[in-house]
Amino acid sequence: MESTARERPEQARSASLWFSHTALLRVIEVALGGALLLAGSISSRNGAILFGAAAAMAGFVGAVQTEFLSKSLALESSMAWFGCAIGALVVVAALLAPRTITRSSNVRTA
Repeated sequence: MESTARERPEQARSASLWFSHTALLRVIEVALGGALLLAGSISSRNGAILFGAAAAMAGFVGAVQTEFLSKSLALESSMAWFGCAIGALVVVAALLAPRTITRSSNVRTA
């Protein structure tokens, strides 16, 4: 019996920006992007390094294990290397960004 996308929703694939995706892969990408946006909005260098490193490691694992992940996530090797490069770029940018500290004090005179 042939399985359909309705019976196995994790196998439903669609293409966007030259890469094929499954719904689960899109959820992972959106969650990681949201975490990076959150880290950036609160100026968390450690958060950017953490999530950038997670993206780089996930991309590397995805590139090495493309045959296994292509079945469950429709992950392509070029997409995995792209994710690895983007993650590494985020880490480097977070490490090289200047750190600024603002201090203020109020002095009252009588």
